[in-house]
Amino acid sequence: MPPNELRKIFAENVRRYRQSLGWTQEELAEKLHVGQGYLSTLENGKKDPQLKTIALFSEVLGVEPEALLTRSHIPQLA
Repeated sequence: MPPNELRKIFAENVRRYRQSLGWTQEELAEKLHVGQGYLSTLENGKKDPQLKTIALFSEVLGVEPEALLTRSHIPQLA
């Protein structure tokens, strides 16, 4: 899998998990203790997440890291 594809999957999963929890980017950024601009960059697939970032996101979102890195785990929104 090309690296940019993994970046896109992560971005899409983070956005969908955040939305499924009813959180804004600002709310998730606050919970992660990161800037909203950084979160936006990740959600738009413009930056590769580091391993520690993936671990932090999975903890805050309440999912396994694998769920953020694979298409099969993308939650469906109503």
